[in-house]
Amino acid sequence: MKRIKPTMQCLPKKTVYADRADTDKLIRYAFDKSIKASRIKRLLENISKQDPRFEPDYPLLIEAMTAMGEREKLRVFIDNYDNSGIYPNSSFIHDRDIFLEALVTSLILGKTAVIEKLLSEYLCVDSQFTDIYYWIDGQRPFEYVPLYYIMLTKRYEFVPVYMELLSRKAENGRDSESKEREIHIDVDLIFVSALLYDEREFVTAMLDSGYRPEGEVFAELAAYPEVFDEYRKKYFSYYFPERKRPPKQRDFISKIFTEDERYSFARLVYEKFGTENADRFFDSIDFPKITSVNASTLINARIRNITPDGSIAFGESCLLRFIDDPLRIVMNMLNISVFIKDNAQAFKGRELIYDIRGYEDMLDLNFLSGLPNSEVKLFLKQRLLFDFGGKCPAFLRSLLSRNDKTLTALAVSKGMITQENLSAVTAHISENHLFIALNEIHKTFFQC
Repeated sequence: MKRIKPTMQCLPKKTVYADRADTDKLIRYAFDKSIKASRIKRLLENISKQDPRFEPDYPLLIEAMTAMGEREKLRVFIDNYDNSGIYPNSSFIHDRDIFLEALVTSLILGKTAVIEKLLSEYLCVDSQFTDIYYWIDGQRPFEYVPLYYIMLTKRYEFVPVYMELLSRKAENGRDSESKEREIHIDVDLIFVSALLYDEREFVTAMLDSGYRPEGEVFAELAAYPEVFDEYRKKYFSYYFPERKRPPKQRDFISKIFTEDERYSFARLVYEKFGTENADRFFDSIDFPKITSVNASTLINARIRNITPDGSIAFGESCLLRFIDDPLRIVMNMLNISVFIKDNAQAFKGRELIYDIRGYEDMLDLNFLSGLPNSEVKLFLKQRLLFDFGGKCPAFLRSLLSRNDKTLTALAVSKGMITQENLSAVTAHISENHLFIALNEIHKTFFQC
């Protein structure tokens, strides 16, 4: 059994796969006929010494070993189950447990019709199985997911079946983003496991089904730079169908990540593995510069970065190595109260450009009624990109509606008010009796 070992030392508990690696190894040993029972026994003993609370799904493993006719492995699991302090008569057994045991047994015995029926029930729209195990903070543990056992039993023909059923179920989400999230929460951790154990047929079946790993998967692979790069070499054709040879690393990374995703990925690697480990990983790859990022990406990341005690869990300064100069920040979310100051600190030494093109009618300063004029002035003093044309869009209307001399003068000096949109601007000012703003505009456009 091939297993790729991490190159990073002292992986922190913020990682996801590292927390489940022992469980993955144990279950794989159980399903691998080339692994002897004595090896499983030693593995269980070693894991239990490190973590006395370690508790695999013994009933499922017992059912699986019975179906496989693995008597010696069966005895190991029965003995450990009996000594674990958990007994069948006192244990809480959920419907999910019964379902998984039935599915795994059917996969081992090749009961195709039963497998299809069970998967349909598991992934139907009103299924209770998956909703109960909807993990808000990360991926579902793979030992709860049927796809994991499809991989271990090498019943790859059920991969597209599972992914199609999962996609249909996820379509009931509120939007396309929640649909994608539901799919990735269910399968990403399994895909990481497959890559680390070089399960090529399973990986191919997944990619053929339309699945494409996202930032969470690649961030996990940062602990395994060789695997990260092997993915490019082995599976590049799914991203570059016209190519016969793998693209350069920089080109591949640019293809699999948008610039926003690139920023989130880099941030995630540093959050997971710490500065020293992350620096070592990025030193080993040709990571392209980030030339633009959405305001919503920055704001949401910073909100998640605040710990329960109010402290900051992660310093953004280590990301400067990836930030191009200048950096364009697309203002698809307006929250400038502390945003400008945070950016100045996080991207110190970089010129920042705030791009509101296409969002002029969405960004409304009056939405943040408590925002002081001083904060608005700070924003207007930045380098801005906009395209008002002959209009007086929501952003400019809310700016003028503050009826402030300095704000209006800044709007004029920034080129937000020109001969082209002067008529629309003066109409708004007159309608709302904004005489201070009118006076400032009159100085520029009506005095000789």
